[in-house]
Amino acid sequence: MNPKTILPIFISLVLLAAVIIFAAGCKSDSTSTTPRTGTITQAELDNVTMRLDSGITGDDASNAFTAVNDTLTVKHKLRDLFASITKSTSVSEGDIFIRKAYYISSTSYPKRDSVINFVVMVKREAGYYPAGNDWEYIKIPYNATTDYKAHPFGLLPADTSTSTAPDLTKTSLRGRLQAQCATCHAGASGDFLFSR
Repeated sequence: MNPKTILPIFISLVLLAAVIIFAAGCKSDSTSTTPRTGTITQAELDNVTMRLDSGITGDDASNAFTAVNDTLTVKHKLRDLFASITKSTSVSEGDIFIRKAYYISSTSYPKRDSVINFVVMVKREAGYYPAGNDWEYIKIPYNATTDYKAHPFGLLPADTSTSTAPDLTKTSLRGRLQAQCATCHAGASGDFLFSR
């Protein structure tokens, strides 16, 4: 081979290798490992598929809810739990946990009847809600007009809270829900999660 043709080919290969190495080191925004600040989107809620537990009934000694006097969820006779991570994965900012509660059609052998509601927990950035271990709580009531094939856990309510104080009411659907959620979840042994 002629040395005059080898040099341009060599230079071209070196430049191509440099471009490939540079491109491999770059990350797109969608795969960034930098924690984000803020809550989840509807698409992120819709994409939660990991079933953690199924058919949790009442508050008997066979489930994790016995650690607290659970008067709020006793009426939710049958619950399924979902998450964006497995039970063995460490919880980090942006992780999502969902409780789907059903009415039951039989007391002797519980069967799922109609959905009551969904309760979503989103792990937020450090300092979001220290008393609630930085969890955002979201209540999504069942709505007959929602397309549950497209949105398996319902539609996210608007984030209208402008306060950083814990919400002591029992009317809000989203935020630092102290009276409705965090007080009870503080009794859980695993990062405010009864499922761990």
